[in-house]
Amino acid sequence: MLVQVSALTERKGVLPLAQAFLGLSETDRAGACLVFVGEGELRADLEGLAAQSAGSIRLLGQLSPEEVRQVLWAADAFVLNTRLDPNPLSAIEASAAGLPIVMSAAAGNITEIVEAPNAGFVIRDPADPSLALRAVLSASDAELTAMGERAAANAQRFDAPAVARSLINQLYP
Repeated sequence: MLVQVSALTERKGVLPLAQAFLGLSETDRAGACLVFVGEGELRADLEGLAAQSAGSIRLLGQLSPEEVRQVLWAADAFVLNTRLDPNPLSAIEASAAGLPIVMSAAAGNITEIVEAPNAGFVIRDPADPSLALRAVLSASDAELTAMGERAAANAQRFDAPAVARSLINQLYP
């Protein structure tokens, strides 16, 4: 299960993500499902794609923080196909849940969250996330587990005390 937690808006790239997922071959997405958590103006469009997906795309709507955590814990990977996002917190939360992260290069924290810790896959073009989707869906369980472990370890850098120490060190070197 791949999950994107975000507003269902153009900026978050939800339609290209759903369309790319449906455009994958049956072999590439065998047994996989794409779950969206959130609300927004593109919900009706996503519902239309979900209706064509034979259950492989699901929309859960707006959930409480506890419910979001439960969805993250049940997922195999987190996806964020954003077109513009300076510091998406949802990716940090997914990292803390131990998930491999599949995130757009348009996210400002892509280096810290995905690339530096080798904790997932980069979507180079949010208009067509197919390559990153194929990569995560074809990765072995061992590879995904290792990425998730690196993501969880990396997430410790973003807890409140660590961020405060980093800020102090930057202000007073």
